[in-house]
Amino acid sequence: QFRYHNTMSAVSTSSGSEETPLPKNTSTHQNSEDVRPAAMPNSKHPAAFQKADSLSAPSAGDSEKSIPTKTAKEKTTIPKEKTVPHKQLVTDLQQQLTALQQAFHKKEEEYKSLYDSYLREKADFDNYRKRLNREKEEMVAYANSQLLLDVVGVLDNFERAIHAAPEDQKDPNVLALFNGIALIEKEWISILEKKWGLKRLQTVGEIFDPNLHEAVAMEEKEGLESQTVVEEFQSGYLLHSRLLRSAKVKVHVPKNKTAQVADKE
Repeated sequence: QFRYHNTMSAVSTSSGSEETPLPKNTSTHQNSEDVRPAAMPNSKHPAAFQKADSLSAPSAGDSEKSIPTKTAKEKTTIPKEKTVPHKQLVTDLQQQLTALQQAFHKKEEEYKSLYDSYLREKADFDNYRKRLNREKEEMVAYANSQLLLDVVGVLDNFERAIHAAPEDQKDPNVLALFNGIALIEKEWISILEKKWGLKRLQTVGEIFDPNLHEAVAMEEKEGLESQTVVEEFQSGYLLHSRLLRSAKVKVHVPKNKTAQVADKE
């Protein structure tokens, strides 16, 4: 037993002093330089530190050569602004203000002139437009004046036929004929007045108006204050507000005023 115990202790002592061998690298990289990290300088290799420092940081001599510096003569100097006296500055500002005010007043006068011209042109254009509209309306309203003047001649014949009827006529057929002519003439007057603006003048008993009446005969009469139409020979007509044909009438005038009527004609 004692021999066996010494043998086992010797084996254990020898086994504890020996290093266990590391397993071999089974990686696919056969070249150890591909996977081995770059050798970093340490305290045991001072030469490596010096080499790394020389590669990483440029020397003072190199930096001085690479960055040129300006000399004292080459340095640019900023020129100082010229100082202007306070009174001179105020004077210059007042002159500039006066020039601006004058320019402003000039532009203001030009604006007023142009605006007045615009207002006048606008008023002229409005008057021109109104005149054109009025002329257009008058053209439409009085376009048939010549046609209506011919129709008025036919109405005169109807009127003459009515006045030609004897007052003591007793034959009913003759009376019916004259009444029929009077109805036709009245219907014509009504249609022309409503549709075409034709209006017959009322002359008998009215004061003589040389603008509407044409005095064919005159007779002096006492007791009259003004010239009066007493008889109508031919009817007068108005087309809207314009005279289409004047009425031919007989006028009673006060004594010593016959010459005045002739002058008015």
